[in-house]
Amino acid sequence: IISTNSVPYGVYASSAYVTISSVNVDAGEKITQAGVRVSSWSIISYSSATVGDAHGFWLDGSTETAVNYSTAVNNSGTRRAVFLDGGGNNSFTGIYANNGDPTGQGFYALGSDTNTVTASYLRGGTDGVMLGIGSNYNTISLSTMIGNTFGLFASGADSNIVTRSYLWGSDSVRLTNDSNYNTISLSTMIGTTSGLFADGVSSNIVTQSYLWGGQYGAWLDLGGDYNTISLSTMIGNTLYGLYTNGADSNTVTQSYMWGANYGAYLNASSSNTISLSTMIGSAQGGLYVTGSDSNTVTGGYL
Repeated sequence: IISTNSVPYGVYASSAYVTISSVNVDAGEKITQAGVRVSSWSIISYSSATVGDAHGFWLDGSTETAVNYSTAVNNSGTRRAVFLDGGGNNSFTGIYANNGDPTGQGFYALGSDTNTVTASYLRGGTDGVMLGIGSNYNTISLSTMIGNTFGLFASGADSNIVTRSYLWGSDSVRLTNDSNYNTISLSTMIGTTSGLFADGVSSNIVTQSYLWGGQYGAWLDLGGDYNTISLSTMIGNTLYGLYTNGADSNTVTQSYMWGANYGAYLNASSSNTISLSTMIGSAQGGLYVTGSDSNTVTGGYL
């Protein structure tokens, strides 16, 4: 589908139970809203949408829609390569989503629950994936998430799962604004600043993962409380493997922390527990604690 005139959509199916297969929308800046917009119980397969300042695929309140082996490419700071606007229980398998705008997102879910993404590549100028307010119980597996700011950005999004995935960004993973009860497992998080940056969140779990940051492997900031990191490696290339700043009651167990400065650095952070773990600082020491009370280190190597 190629348009020579300005139109809102390449394909717009407002009814449910629509199948779009082997359809290619290539209209550049001629499309103003979305390359493909669908509703519920629909299928997009082996198709592509290449647009400019428009959504690639827009699932508008969609439920039980499947997107398989398809490509969405756009170049927009206000619209997304793949946009889930409400709804839920949708599935994405083998998709390629790329937003080339420096301020854009590759995959964005807003108020959309219980979706699954697997074996996919999701890239944006700012965020590879953004889970916005009310986007809960989603699962991303066997996927790559890349953004110049965040590979994965969760804000007000709870109980999501990321597993067996690769994430890259300035902060590879950013959890904020009461994004609680999320789990990241068996994943690699690479950040030019930090592998993980969490603030104002609680009860999240990172397990069996590798976190590497240009400064911090894992950074738990103000209000990053009651989180757990286990069976993981945290590397801080220039500063600390683990850095907590005003973060309380967190648990690190059976993990390895290495920093060019300190392995672990606790600042104004209380009631944290580090057990059965190794902390190594190349230039200073394994562990540095300042302005922090009632922390426990047990069964560790420093």
